[in-house]
Amino acid sequence: MLKKLKNLLTNNIGLKFLSVLFAMILWLVVVNIDDPDKTSTFTTNITIANENAIADMGKSYSIINDSGTVTFRVTAKRSIIERLTNSDFKATADMENIELHDDGTAIVPIDISAVRYSSQLDIDRKKKNLELAVEDLQSNQFKITAEATGTPAEGSAVGELKVSPDVLTISGPASVVSQISKVQAVIDVSEKFSDVEDNVVPVVYDASGNTLDTSKLTFSQDTVQISAQILSVKEIPINCETGGQLESGYQQISVDCEPKKIKVMGTAEKLNKVTMITIPGEALDISGAKETLTKDIDISTYLPDGVTLVDSSQAKVKVTIAIEQTETKNFNVPVKNIKIFNLSDDCSIEYQGDKIPVTLKGYTSDLESLSAEDVMLSVDASGVQPGTNTLPLTLNLGSGYTLVEDSVVTINVVDQSEKQQDTNTDSESKKDNNKEYSKKKEQSQE
Repeated sequence: MLKKLKNLLTNNIGLKFLSVLFAMILWLVVVNIDDPDKTSTFTTNITIANENAIADMGKSYSIINDSGTVTFRVTAKRSIIERLTNSDFKATADMENIELHDDGTAIVPIDISAVRYSSQLDIDRKKKNLELAVEDLQSNQFKITAEATGTPAEGSAVGELKVSPDVLTISGPASVVSQISKVQAVIDVSEKFSDVEDNVVPVVYDASGNTLDTSKLTFSQDTVQISAQILSVKEIPINCETGGQLESGYQQISVDCEPKKIKVMGTAEKLNKVTMITIPGEALDISGAKETLTKDIDISTYLPDGVTLVDSSQAKVKVTIAIEQTETKNFNVPVKNIKIFNLSDDCSIEYQGDKIPVTLKGYTSDLESLSAEDVMLSVDASGVQPGTNTLPLTLNLGSGYTLVEDSVVTINVVDQSEKQQDTNTDSESKKDNNKEYSKKKEQSQE
């Protein structure tokens, strides 16, 4: 039995071997016909490895054309290739392998590998590179300025703004960092009536006030803390004092300021103690001035501690000090405005007309408001004798007026007692004449 089995296996062994080989080849042919090789194109994102390597060179980079992907061909059995997607591949650009060029560009070889079926895939090994634009890396420190947006609650204003930290180190391409003009932290104070704080991302601006793209920049701190003090508001009047002396013949007639009131802010305790802001005479010296003065005063200098302007741009107060000079003006004063002193009871006064011309000296504004009817004069008639007398006039007005020198009035002094005697003598003479006339008339009738 065993002998027959042995003969069966060993007889015509060459033909049997050929038959097995043919069967295997036939199987391979059938398999290849049913599952042939297939080539497909895939695209995947490029991962940057060892990115610090370029920073260690003092360089920064940007991908040319912003292309962060790579496209490649893969060959595999159809049954496998059809199972693959873009996510089954990984593309890596290792910055340690960067090749720098003199024209400011660089290339980094891209290594493509499969996440699965790697042993059954034929990836196109044609060299692929990541193309970069390379420039010097720049790192600068910037002071962070604080800004408040929105309007606080009525009767409130934004006081001190604080940022912590207040300095930010920004690194990135020199072409971008060199454009930075201002770094700002912004806090919203809309309808706030008490202090507020927030953590915010700093905003970067160029010299034209445009925000810059920070995607290529690195901040030493992602966010900063900003706080806003909310204070009470009060409107305060401004008082102006003048200092110094004017020359003789000049006077200060008014002091005016614009604005007349300012809005200040502070704690309620501080504001309750402030009723007026005074600009002292040292700041408004009028010594030697001969015409109206105008001065711009920084009112913030005279605010009490803990009190500040709501709007610092309105710190300038315009002060106008009106100054005028003396002048002369002629008046025709009614004689009824002249009062006679110390005239003998037996005498009376007669004037040479209804009005008398006088010249007054005073300040322009005073003289312009004065009429002849307002001018009051007096004469001292002590010791005058009957007849024509020229006497000096005395002005009876305020201290701002004076009579020009040699202001006199001519009067006729009449002795009333002598006048009465003359009148009596005339009366007796008339009586005698009447008697004589009657006697003569009676004689003619006889």
